[in-house]
Amino acid sequence: MPILRLKPVAKENIWGGTRLCEEFGIEPPAGSISPETAAAAEDIGQVDDAEESALPKVGEVWMLSCHPDSRGKVIGGQYDGMSLPEVLTSRPDFMGSHAKRFNRFPLLIKLIDAAENLSVQVHPDDEYAADTNDAQGKTELWYVIEAEPDAEIIYGFKNELTQEQFRHAIENDTLLDELEHFKVRAGDVFFIEAGTVHAIGKGVLLAEVQQNSTTEYRIYDYGRVDAEGNPRPLHIDRAIDVAITVPPTFPPGPLGPPVDVDSRTEMVLGECKYFRSVIMDTFMPTHFEVDEDSFASVVVLDGEAKFFTDDENINLRKGDSAFITAGTGRVTVSGRAIFIVTTI
Repeated sequence: MPILRLKPVAKENIWGGTRLCEEFGIEPPAGSISPETAAAAEDIGQVDDAEESALPKVGEVWMLSCHPDSRGKVIGGQYDGMSLPEVLTSRPDFMGSHAKRFNRFPLLIKLIDAAENLSVQVHPDDEYAADTNDAQGKTELWYVIEAEPDAEIIYGFKNELTQEQFRHAIENDTLLDELEHFKVRAGDVFFIEAGTVHAIGKGVLLAEVQQNSTTEYRIYDYGRVDAEGNPRPLHIDRAIDVAITVPPTFPPGPLGPPVDVDSRTEMVLGECKYFRSVIMDTFMPTHFEVDEDSFASVVVLDGEAKFFTDDENINLRKGDSAFITAGTGRVTVSGRAIFIVTTI
């Protein structure tokens, strides 16, 4: 069974930075100026302040995607150049038997670089989202890769509010006072159940595993405006409809402690009916199994290693993504790397 190397898709965002291109080797969006090119031009006096402001602010990189907004493509092998949805349409068995539970490909996995605060927002559950373009809700999980000193994440309410009190806080600009602010550091984990009000703060770099949906209801946006000078739209009524206005059910933190397994350390980050994510840190050759129940997504956060099976091998480094087809069996990993393995 093949291992599909995927080409990450970079997205420019008003709040994004340059770390995903500079440190993870992600190719900037088509038509943008790479940080390396800009730096070289600045050194010889070809970039002024106005031009610098046009450099790409890459806030998101979609590492695994079948979403219509950006379909990931396969690099190399017999499926080279095909989109992942094209491959899976021709070979649905690559997804595994658990995929039959879903009406569409269930996952979207990203890396996020918050150079500025993201908006405070909330996502609907599947029932509420039935009439949206995605026709499904959005539950997600965050793993903090790095965080600047005093960087924070907003996660749910401090105390229970009524919907009327929630609306009053929005209208009177006291919403941030009602929300729980967590100082974060590398290794922190947050499970964001649909309906949980949340935001990623400035200076946080994280991996996000989520349902395959882009539906979000923006509540507060720090007074920002778009390129035309217009405030970005808010979705107050829908946000009030779907928000869980009590403190979160799931406390911050992974699902279990780190454990040593077969020459690696691994930790279950989170598990729900949509996905299960485990982070692995290899220090000697090790292996894991990919059975017929589910494919395995691999996103490498640090280091470099060779992933090989009886049929083939592939080298993956920091910033790489791969789709290991269901039924592959034993996957051996040789090298020092930290990576997230997600199944459904």
